[in-house]
Amino acid sequence: MEQSKRGSGLLGILAIVGGALLVKKFAQRRERMRSTLSEYGINERSPFAVADQIRAMDQEKYDSLKEKLKQQFNRGRCQH
Repeated sequence: MEQSKRGSGLLGILAIVGGALLVKKFAQRRERMRSTLSEYGINERSPFAVADQIRAMDQEKYDSLKEKLKQQFNRGRCQH
C-alpha cells in the first residue's frame, strides 16, 4: 500500500514537471515566431491578418521569410 502511494505521487510530480516544460517550450516557440514576424513588419495577432500581410509581400521578401522560418522551426526529424 505504501509503495503504491509513493509511485502514484511520483508519477503526478513527473506529469506536472512535464506539463510545465511543455508550456515553457511553447512560450519560447511563440516568442521566436513573433520576433521573426516583427522583423518583416508583421505585428498582427489574428492568423487571417498575418496571412493577408504575407500575401501582400513581394516574392523576394516572402522567400526570405519562408527560409528563415524553415531554419528556425525545421529540426529535420520528419523529412519526407
